[in-house]
Amino acid sequence: MLSPAMTKADNLLAQGRYADAHPLLLQQLRSKPNDALAHEWMAAALLFTARPDAALFHAQRALALEPHADATTQGRRHELAANIFGALTKPAEALAHARKAVELSPTAQALNVLAAVNLMGDNKAGALEPATRAYALEPAEPTIALNYAGVLAEIGKPEESLRITMGAMNAGNQADPVFTERITTLLHYTTPLGPTTPFTASATDADIIDPTVKLAWTKRWSSHVTAVQKSLGAKPLTRVRDFAATRPFRIAFMSADFRSHSCAFFLRPLLKHLPRDRFHVTGVHISARKDAVTQELAALCDTFVHVPTWTAQSLAQKIVDHNIDILIECGGFTTGSGIAACCWQPAPVQLSYLGYPAGTAMQTINARIVDTLTDPPGTSDAHCAEPLLRTPGCFVCFDPGPDIPPLATRTPTNHITFGSFSATSKFSRATYDMWSAVLREVPNSRMLIKGALFDEPAARNAVHAEFAQRSIPHDRIELVGRLANPRDHLNLYSRVDIALDTYPYVGTTTICESLLMGVPIISRAGDQHVSRVGVSLLTHAGCPEFIAKDASDFTRIATQLAHDDTRRATYHATLRDKLLTSPVCQATSFAQYFGELLSTAWRTSPR
Repeated sequence: MLSPAMTKADNLLAQGRYADAHPLLLQQLRSKPNDALAHEWMAAALLFTARPDAALFHAQRALALEPHADATTQGRRHELAANIFGALTKPAEALAHARKAVELSPTAQALNVLAAVNLMGDNKAGALEPATRAYALEPAEPTIALNYAGVLAEIGKPEESLRITMGAMNAGNQADPVFTERITTLLHYTTPLGPTTPFTASATDADIIDPTVKLAWTKRWSSHVTAVQKSLGAKPLTRVRDFAATRPFRIAFMSADFRSHSCAFFLRPLLKHLPRDRFHVTGVHISARKDAVTQELAALCDTFVHVPTWTAQSLAQKIVDHNIDILIECGGFTTGSGIAACCWQPAPVQLSYLGYPAGTAMQTINARIVDTLTDPPGTSDAHCAEPLLRTPGCFVCFDPGPDIPPLATRTPTNHITFGSFSATSKFSRATYDMWSAVLREVPNSRMLIKGALFDEPAARNAVHAEFAQRSIPHDRIELVGRLANPRDHLNLYSRVDIALDTYPYVGTTTICESLLMGVPIISRAGDQHVSRVGVSLLTHAGCPEFIAKDASDFTRIATQLAHDDTRRATYHATLRDKLLTSPVCQATSFAQYFGELLSTAWRTSPR
């Protein structure tokens, strides 16, 4: 029988009034320090009031006090521990507890936690099966639907993912930034869902969502996440006061991708070449994951800070402790991003760059770094809440690193092979339509698609089903899963004659890699940054002929190139050198003008 304090706490927890339950649980634990249930509930109350560090003690205590509790109780407590370790960004520990929870009691919620933990650890393949099982058991539960929608996006169903996410938000807490963040991000991946939904098409492009719709959702997300952080006491923390100092600027790049990740190709030249007489460069790696690339990038920084576990406030404090002048956040709304830390203003100037294809509408972000081709002056400024700082050339510089395989001798075949190595999350309805149109126009052609999830039957079946709906048979599509190392990945390009980009979310790394490996890549230009990065990269690489103005032009360019053996052979022999000698790969000059842009931001940003 529950004590009066526990009975009241139970009612408050059921209403989501976690802060109000806290003193009652504290009262119970003072009188009965070995009450396992009170420890469990206290852990939940602390977790849901953003105190996962304090919650961990109570979750572990609950498990230790009753090691022989029934499977349902133990499973629930392991599930809670998994959530806490997840909040502490400790994926290995979270995964161990999530697996134990499913082993003991495979409820929909336990399966959902296992899926969420796998997604957090970037193990999308591991999330697929538990998320699908959880959704089959409880499709109306908002958090379960949200994770299932996340899995759908990863296997190339962004439109369906958006529909389910929207339904989950409507059934849950509409003020929860988790929903608005996911929806805002998905809007860049999907084609419009139709005039009867909130997600209507751009006035100039039927295959991309209206930028005013995206901006409205971005502002909605920003207001939600800011409100959450303010409820936790968010206020400007920066201690920098010597604004007129002549010393080098202390700048920091904050990213979860100081590792084997596409963003590393574009961070490397800045870390290596920003002039040290003007800048002291700090790398802030906000992920538990690290590898040989982490070590390489750390060595390029003047100071390297690894923050494997954090909350928004603790991360902000880390940045404050290093007296950073200019913080460059490189994640935006991507998973594992530290964008919420910017609410605490850990640096007097905060900029958004690289890892996200749109603005954040955060009032504490001073500007976003782009270029004149990704974001043409005028209309682009109207669709971004923060000011746009434009580099004079391409807004990124590509450094493939030292381990580039030689161009392979191509084996003649009796068919053209198109290819895509883009993330499957970018496989929108428009992407499948464009690719299928090309395949229909080039008889006997094939398409090779590489994706990390293609070792999973569900992911393979999803892609084949999309092509089948467009009358492209199974035997014309070859799906290749995860490869052993980066060289194998690059060498696979030797089997591709022409690469086809995605849309509306076009490639960045894949465009550079294609050119590096001598493969022409066709990219369609849209009216927003997310669909114009290819315009900038291909123009500055000296390959504007690969830019399509619309879907029919995409088909025309790909078809003409497929029928021109001589031109393709020339491209295969020359594109690597053309890329490496182009402005896209001139790291020293890029770092110089990027540095000038940072100086401009310092002079012009309000403080």
